[in-house]
Amino acid sequence: MRSRITNTLAVCWVLALSPTTIRADLLTIVTSTNPIWRAIGPVGNLEGTPIDSVGSVWESTNTGWNTSLLYQATAGTGWHAPTIDASGAHGDDPTLIWCDGPPALASTPAYFRTAFFVRGTPTSALLDCAVDDDAQIWINGELVLNDNNNTASTFQDIDVARYLRPGLNLLAVKAHDSYASAPLGMNYEALALRLDVEFTPDTLSIRCSQVEMCWQSATNVIYQLQYQSALTGGQWTNLGAPISGDGTRKCVTDAIPENEPHRFYRTVTAP
Repeated sequence: MRSRITNTLAVCWVLALSPTTIRADLLTIVTSTNPIWRAIGPVGNLEGTPIDSVGSVWESTNTGWNTSLLYQATAGTGWHAPTIDASGAHGDDPTLIWCDGPPALASTPAYFRTAFFVRGTPTSALLDCAVDDDAQIWINGELVLNDNNNTASTFQDIDVARYLRPGLNLLAVKAHDSYASAPLGMNYEALALRLDVEFTPDTLSIRCSQVEMCWQSATNVIYQLQYQSALTGGQWTNLGAPISGDGTRKCVTDAIPENEPHRFYRTVTAP
């Protein structure tokens, strides 16, 4: 009995599509009055008290405001877009914001939060902050800055890359006018943040992990499906057991190992 090839070779090529050069992209987040930022001043004006303790009762009943993406920072819970700092005491920088007004008599502490999406793997991230007076900043629930020196301060190039992750991230801030010696109405409040995130963009990969070979069988013919990883004249390997033809369409599936870029298939028959 002699085996013979009875139909055309089939080949499955396993393709991976990705850029030949992967470059870093930059995402910048700045404070603004855009509604993607949410703000609230829930306890009125408590200026002159330490940031570490002020607002603790509200915070205890609003767990998740600085840790959870699912926290409802909506109009229904009192949150709104920030206001621009209109005091003039800090210049006309549009990134200087607060939760409400009027200037120097606004609610303090003020709470802010925003979510942002990193379209890949973060590789570096630097945070700048200017605040009058104190600020505590969280990224994804981790405290990255604890400024409680009771005076207006500026911080630059804080390395926060290790707190970021691919996908959705949360940035939350508690800011407070904690300076106690100024006359009432002369204590100004303002916050400005800038976060620059460099990331490697996600790449697309398409891989053929399973193939299906089908043929029209003939009655009383036995078929054996075989494969090779390269047409170099080597030995063909049987795929599964022989199949008896009965005049119907026959199909066989094969899982392709990830380390094989292609496979060649054939059927042989034993008359």
